[in-house]
Amino acid sequence: MAEPTTGVWVVADRSWIDGPGEVIPYPDEIAAMRAANEEQFRRAWFVPFGKDLREVMNERC
Repeated sequence: MAEPTTGVWVVADRSWIDGPGEVIPYPDEIAAMRAANEEQFRRAWFVPFGKDLREVMNERC
């Protein structure tokens, strides 16, 4: 069985382009999704510990 990935949920811009803009961490996925849904140009991202936010954002664009 695979170990669960540890990391943090953040809300940031929908793409990297000029950088993520303001990045706000959240305690869990539900809180991050709620916050992202309140803003048109924001998205919830799961960033595993030790991984660069830029890499995560570029993988999903």
